[in-house]
Amino acid sequence: MDLETGGLGELPSGVIIQVPAQNDTSPYTARPWVSLDRNQLEPGNAQTFSITVNVPNGTAPGEYYASSYYKLKPATQA
Repeated sequence: MDLETGGLGELPSGVIIQVPAQNDTSPYTARPWVSLDRNQLEPGNAQTFSITVNVPNGTAPGEYYASSYYKLKPATQA
C-alpha cells in the first residue's frame, strides 16, 4: 500500500476531492508541513506509521489544508 500526503480540491459541484502531491500547487496547501515516516506498507502483517505535522507559528485556523491517503499498489504479474 502506498502512502501519500496530497492536497484537497473542490469541484464546481462543491464535492471535495484529493489532489495528488504533484498537482497540489495551491498557495493554501499545508502539504509541505506534513511528513510520513514511510511511504509504503507491505502486505501480510500489522504495521504502524507516523504522520508528523509542523504548523508554522502565526498560521490562522482554517487557512491551510492537506490530506493523507492510502492506495493499493497496482497488481503485478509473475
